[in-house]
Amino acid sequence: MKEDKQATMKLPIPLDLPKEELEDLVDKAKDWALIHGICLRSKKVFDRNVLQFAPFTLFPSPFPREEFYNACDIQIILNILIHRVAHDYDFLKNTLRETIKVDDFTKNLFNIYKIIHKEGVAQKISLGILRSDLMLDTSCPKKDIKMLKSHCCWKQVEINTIASGFGWLGPASMQLHKFVLQELGYTAELKNLPENNALQALCSSLIEAWNLYGNPQAVILFVIEDTTYNICDQRFHEYEIRKQNSDIKVIRRNLTQLVTTARLGPNKELIVSSYVVAVVYYRCGYEPGQYHTQKEWDVRLLIERSLAIKCPSIQYHLAGTKKVQQTLAKPGMVARFLKDEKTAAKIKEVFTGLYPLDFDEFGNAAVDMGISNPHCFVLKPQREGGCNNLYGTDIKNFLESVKSKQNRVAWILMDRIYPPVHRNYVVKCGNGNMNLEMKELVSELALPDVIHAVAKYEVGHEPREIFFFREGSIVMWNISDLECGNVLQFLRRYEQNRYIEELVQTESELMNYTYADSGKKSHLKDGDIILAQEAGNLDKYTFSNAMAQSVKLGIWEASLNRYVDSIEFVTEDLKFGKKIQMTQHEVLRKQGELFALRHRINLTSDLLDTPDFYWERDDLESLYQQTCGYFSIAKRTKVMNERLNHCLELVSILSSHLSDRHHVRLEWMIIILIMVEVAFEVLHYIDRYLVK
Repeated sequence: MKEDKQATMKLPIPLDLPKEELEDLVDKAKDWALIHGICLRSKKVFDRNVLQFAPFTLFPSPFPREEFYNACDIQIILNILIHRVAHDYDFLKNTLRETIKVDDFTKNLFNIYKIIHKEGVAQKISLGILRSDLMLDTSCPKKDIKMLKSHCCWKQVEINTIASGFGWLGPASMQLHKFVLQELGYTAELKNLPENNALQALCSSLIEAWNLYGNPQAVILFVIEDTTYNICDQRFHEYEIRKQNSDIKVIRRNLTQLVTTARLGPNKELIVSSYVVAVVYYRCGYEPGQYHTQKEWDVRLLIERSLAIKCPSIQYHLAGTKKVQQTLAKPGMVARFLKDEKTAAKIKEVFTGLYPLDFDEFGNAAVDMGISNPHCFVLKPQREGGCNNLYGTDIKNFLESVKSKQNRVAWILMDRIYPPVHRNYVVKCGNGNMNLEMKELVSELALPDVIHAVAKYEVGHEPREIFFFREGSIVMWNISDLECGNVLQFLRRYEQNRYIEELVQTESELMNYTYADSGKKSHLKDGDIILAQEAGNLDKYTFSNAMAQSVKLGIWEASLNRYVDSIEFVTEDLKFGKKIQMTQHEVLRKQGELFALRHRINLTSDLLDTPDFYWERDDLESLYQQTCGYFSIAKRTKVMNERLNHCLELVSILSSHLSDRHHVRLEWMIIILIMVEVAFEVLHYIDRYLVK
């Protein structure tokens, strides 16, 4: 058992309130939660007409800002990793080979996956709403000694790939905490509450998937539990969809209802009752009890065979199993999917110790570890949904009971994470304000994020591609404004030697593209890009390369304009014969700026040359030159060099003038010194001869 006291984090406000003030605040918070939809149905006494507020903490939880943003970056990389894992059939097959022998639930999921893989996917578009659950760990190894810190590093608890909840309750809780802080008069602390737009983002992804399906009469299907307790979280998703697009209808069915109401149309469209379904959003299906008979499994297969866009598709569901998580933690596995070494190493550090219970020397060793030190581990089954994990002595008792049984393979032993603790009040329904006392709590950060993934990056019939260029130019094909903004916002965290913000905002190119008639090559026509029917990525890259060159040149042109503006006053002074208001040092600095800009344009860039890439690709070279011609890159570069020469001449004149002024000053100083010396000689002569 861990004997060290865990590190703590504290809120910058006092939490110990007088009893009457505390009870009054709790009553207000309860009412706020009820009125604003932070509610559940009771599991003890279920009544669909009755709601109770969901358990909540009275105050927001303290969290280090830097680690919060680090977690946001980690989430994006984890999304990419899970997407690639989900689309690697051989990896999933080999990883789950032993698990499906002993876990019927995972076996049934994999059987569906195997059938779909064999038949071929009807719908290439996939929607993944993923939520990675992370914890800060306080136990840091240093020279073989566990050193306690307020926070050490991120560790992944799990990643949820199906029915990721709290898209509404999370943002609503933030608003509740904002209300509590305002009640206490801590309005200055509101700026430290991060914005939470999870509901809007998740629903916009469902709407985008609906748009991509291309049938304005189709609906979004929520697949729900037989009895829905977390009703507010689900309904607010539905209301937000209606708020963003009032034309979309949402229907709700459980798996058993779908057995009798779901069918495939002649073109594999999913039809439920009389509705064509565009998007299937699973809010259940993650545990065995939700599949009462084989018929529920059959309807899950029917949905996978359909043209409906699944959230998640079966492969995403399998990618979220604990066995996959454990396998990815093995040396070299992450590098299989993330080729960048630094990125792979960053994600590898997020994984805690994960140990399979296979029937081999490693599995036997893991069983012995769990029995010997049960308080150092958590025992997890494959499925999601919570309430399935074992802790402490329950681990020991369970492992002893299954030590020689095959079904132990269905479990994963995981190192326990020791997050920093913090103090807070937990407000629950049913006990009034009795037993309201400060408790020590730990925080788990759950970051929902969206992957809109398409086989070979196609959406419908149109590819969506982004080309990144070394100098900082980005060319996006068929990317929405929202996605464009998200990509740029993400990239800003990694930028180096950034351009001036005003220049970046003004230097952009917007072009339309379409496809040529059969047999014609890619070309430009009246400023529009015409792609050949059989055009590949290289055609798009060529157009993108030329566009990037134009934008880069535009940045430099704007930089030169700013430079010219900065010395405009000098030309006016010269015109009217005024004294030049610049020092020699300032002139040298301006001269250096010009040489640096000229160096970048003519020596370190390929604006004036055709890149080597095109030399053996005549068609692409012609296309590149045609596009560069459209943007007048050669002419603009020539004009810019002429302007640079003019500026250099001006700066040379200034430098020469200041040098002449300096020389004149030196000459006058010499003359004055000579005159002083003559004066001293005269005085000396007078003193020597006249006095005598």
